Amino acid sequence: MIEKIYSKVDKSLILFSSLNVKDAESGRIDSSPENEYMQSSISYLNKGFKIKKHKHKSFERKINKTQEAWFIYEGQIIAEFFDIDNMKIAEKTFSKGDLVTIYNGGHCFKATENSIFLEFKNGPYFGKNVDREDF
Repeated sequence: MIEKIYSKVDKSLILFSSLNVKDAESGRIDSSPENEYMQSSISYLNKGFKIKKHKHKSFERKINKTQEAWFIYEGQIIAEFFDIDNMKIAEKTFSKGDLVTIYNGGHCFKATENSIFLEFKNGPYFGKNVDREDF
């Protein structure tokens, strides 16, 4: 089941979504709204599943912020999420098989076990001074 958390400041603004690989019993589950830069999904593929060979077209996109996705391969983390006004809105524990996609607001996390954590972001990356705001 996909969990989606929305801003309390702007109720139409999604902050993050999460789901676990166990939720993919058949087919594909898209966890991201189509209008967001970061698109994430989990798919259950039956033996023999095949997708046609393809490539993605080049075209100009306008992207004005960094979004990211995390996959917890092993271990456990506790993450805090902050609304667009920097006020804490949620604290969640994530463990093996969880996929978390962050669209808006802030976040931090702490590993509570030895963990293998995959992180994906849209780029290019222009460095911490341009890309991040610590608070």
